[in-house]
Amino acid sequence: MSRLSGEGRMRSASLLSGSLIYLVASVTTAALPFLLLPVLTSYMPPAEFGLLGVFQGLYTLFLALCGLSTAGAVVRQSYDVGREEIGVYIFNVLLILAATTTTLGLGLLLAGAPLGDWLQIPPGFMLAGLAAAAMVFTLNLLLGQYQVRRKPLAYGAFQIGHSALNIGLSLLFVVGLGWGAWGRVSGVMWAALAFGLLALVVLRLGGRLRARWSPQDIRGALRFGVPLMPHEMGTFFVTWFGVFVLNRMVSSEAVGLYLFAFQISMVLGVICDAFNKAYVPWLFELLKTGGAEGQRRIVKLTYGYFALMAVLTLIAFALARPVVALVFDPAYLPAAGLIGWLVLGQALGGCYLMTTNYLAYARRTELLSLVTVAGSVTNVALLLALIPILGIHGGVIAFVVARLVIFLLTWVLAQRVMPMPWRLKSKEV
Repeated sequence: MSRLSGEGRMRSASLLSGSLIYLVASVTTAALPFLLLPVLTSYMPPAEFGLLGVFQGLYTLFLALCGLSTAGAVVRQSYDVGREEIGVYIFNVLLILAATTTTLGLGLLLAGAPLGDWLQIPPGFMLAGLAAAAMVFTLNLLLGQYQVRRKPLAYGAFQIGHSALNIGLSLLFVVGLGWGAWGRVSGVMWAALAFGLLALVVLRLGGRLRARWSPQDIRGALRFGVPLMPHEMGTFFVTWFGVFVLNRMVSSEAVGLYLFAFQISMVLGVICDAFNKAYVPWLFELLKTGGAEGQRRIVKLTYGYFALMAVLTLIAFALARPVVALVFDPAYLPAAGLIGWLVLGQALGGCYLMTTNYLAYARRTELLSLVTVAGSVTNVALLLALIPILGIHGGVIAFVVARLVIFLLTWVLAQRVMPMPWRLKSKEV
């Protein structure tokens, strides 16, 4: 009995150490771009920085479209088949990536000029975003294999290495060569190309990339990925659609101020996401083995997490203006009033993560599409209604309300499929 308990403790310790490595890698990866922010804002006025906001929105859209969310299918398939079979599967997912990227690329070549005029962004920025998104998809295939094989150190090395090269090249192009916004875009693109190609080499050398056409694998990957597209697109509309509306209805300077405040708020968003990755294995284990008392422990921890989000939001409201005045160019001081509200939106996103895990545990993730569609419809409607009246503040309000809708709706659905003792009464368990 003690031997079994010892093995269980060893598994738990291994799980904890791996989760901590993923947490550190994710936080480090997020911290590097944040450290670049004072440099970028020193070399770019808000109007030019706004170009990066439109680029980031397009890049996020291309990330959702390239490969049609089939990277997750590779991770799922990896638990069911051996190395050779998964190598063939990855090859066929790459064919899906090639088809979607080529289609999008042709569309940009044919309609790039009028689309660029409408978005007020050079066509080269759009092509760079597409190339970067395709290569990041490839990198994510390798990172998924490292997760499946429980190699957190390799995962962290690739993730941090990609981010470090991204930042290093951006500094070279923006500061050293004076390329402005195009320098930052170039840093994103070339870092993605370098690590995307390196990922292909590593997959090939590791026997996890085998060139063999398999219509069955393509159909299977699409059956997994395509139903996730409403969720992916909904996430894009909630997070980034406001950038395009601000750009059209207000100005690129407004986009620059919004992006600046949003990137600062993303510090909390990334920490929440990294914590969730470390938290999920513990949560699932306790849901499986902890019984009623385990559920009560989870609920108490969740309420503590909610309280922490509230405290961090209040701190953001209090410190935003003095920190911006101290660290950043004075041209960005008008954005200080937006930061606290956007941090509130990120905090609500963190609360959403704490509730959506129950849908994953109950294997009811198809409900996420309903949630994100509701959130995106709310966001788009509020953007179109409020930005003409309130300008940039209308975009912030829309983001916060959409995040609130997503959180509350997810919590309600999670309670229906996975009842938890939220009133902390044992008889409700």
